[in-house]
Amino acid sequence: MRRLLLLALTSVLLLSACSTAAATQAQPPAFDAPNGGHGLATPAPTPVPSVQATITPRDGNWISFAPDGGGFIAKLPATPTLTTQTAKTTFGQAATSLWADPQDSTLSYYIQATAYPAGPLLVEESSTLYDAAITSLSGGSSGLTLASEGDVTLNGHAGKSFLLKSSVGAVQGEVVLAGSTVYIAFVAFSPSVDSGLISTFLADFSLTV
Repeated sequence: MRRLLLLALTSVLLLSACSTAAATQAQPPAFDAPNGGHGLATPAPTPVPSVQATITPRDGNWISFAPDGGGFIAKLPATPTLTTQTAKTTFGQAATSLWADPQDSTLSYYIQATAYPAGPLLVEESSTLYDAAITSLSGGSSGLTLASEGDVTLNGHAGKSFLLKSSVGAVQGEVVLAGSTVYIAFVAFSPSVDSGLISTFLADFSLTV
């Protein structure tokens, strides 16, 4: 009888152990389930490298230009062409050098230097020289008239900024007296031209005297 009871108890324990093992095997493995509890782990996003646009300055491809004895340094799209002339003025013989860098029919860059005989009268009449220089750019049949002007200082030298306009174009620049030389940096352009090119050219112009 005891043997039968032991066999019965052993059978119950075996059945209980098999049931527990089956239940344990039927349970899925534990996972972190951030994806709605479905047991699928979401992969971490792949970092995307940031791309920064490189903006080339307007004068990024321009050349530096500083002619020997010119007294200035500038930046232009290309090496300018030089023309010279001598003329008699109220202050005596004046030698003018004009460097021109025309781009097309809508845009041209210029630098002009007129050397006068040195003297105190030249300094006293600087305002007259400025006005004469600006007026010379509006002569002929250009139809240009003075739209605005103001005071500027370039490398310690006083001068004038100016803007001449007509119905088809404009001339903008600066005129400065340094020693006995009048320097004019200016741009002739049509309304379709990027105004940033004009301001960049003038900002790049400086005197070395």
